[in-house]
Amino acid sequence: MLATAAGYEFDVDRGPDWLWIRVRSVESGSLPLASLAEQLQELIEKHFVYRIVLELHRVPELSSQLIGELVQLDRYILDHDGVLRVCGLTPESRAMLEMCGLDDLCLEYETREEAISAVARDACRDSVAADLQ
Repeated sequence: MLATAAGYEFDVDRGPDWLWIRVRSVESGSLPLASLAEQLQELIEKHFVYRIVLELHRVPELSSQLIGELVQLDRYILDHDGVLRVCGLTPESRAMLEMCGLDDLCLEYETREEAISAVARDACRDSVAADLQ
């Protein structure tokens, strides 16, 4: 499904318990009416799903503004007991997150499959840890 908001286009896929959102493009020359984080929050609320894989393959670099948007989105999702996984960052963008001390803000994966399997692995590890207590 293609979702369009002023300044942004998103490809949105819904799976069991997950929402995959690919930032498809950022229109040049137009100022978005709302921040990227706010627009993504609206999409998330529309679907009532708080386990998100945000695909940023088409975002060439993480600006300080976009990093701030990711922080805001991550806090919103955590407030709803959700999880944010990011995939498709360039090595430079990953380095930027590390330099800002935000590399643990949202875990980054190369593909959506890696993001989903990591959650399953984490849930299994948490279950084993709970059994040991």
